[in-house]
Amino acid sequence: MAPDAVTLRSLLVFFNAFETLSSLHFIKFIEIIRSTSTDKIPAAMEQNGFLTSSLLYYILWRDLSASAGLLIGFFISLFIVIRRRWFWLNSLITFILFIILTRFGPPVWQYSNQILSYPGKLFNNTVAEFLVTGLLLLGIGLFLFFSRHTTRFVDSKYKV
Repeated sequence: MAPDAVTLRSLLVFFNAFETLSSLHFIKFIEIIRSTSTDKIPAAMEQNGFLTSSLLYYILWRDLSASAGLLIGFFISLFIVIRRRWFWLNSLITFILFIILTRFGPPVWQYSNQILSYPGKLFNNTVAEFLVTGLLLLGIGLFLFFSRHTTRFVDSKYKV
């Protein structure tokens, strides 16, 4: 796809979907943090058998999962552009642009996860929240990549 808003949004949605779904591995940990006041979190963690390393492991797992989602989204984009004979460098430029925007970009990229995770917050269950949000984001990402409307739009503008 072209380095346009559709591909950028698809990468963002994949990034957030994998990050959200990775949280399913740490449900008990997350529930303890959510249900405890800030000043009592260390005691609650210790009481439930979590160490400081558990927090580091959670952050590492979440970030690696988000990066895996970004790479999978990039490879899907690359597969589509090669299969449709569009210019492959556009996918690479979009991938690099996404990394730059998430690292140095405007704060809107930091707040996008809050907006995209809203549907799952309608549930009172942490598992349902993360599962619904992650699967919904994954579905949106796949729709953006494989939609006929997206294909027609790109075909009309970026055929090589």
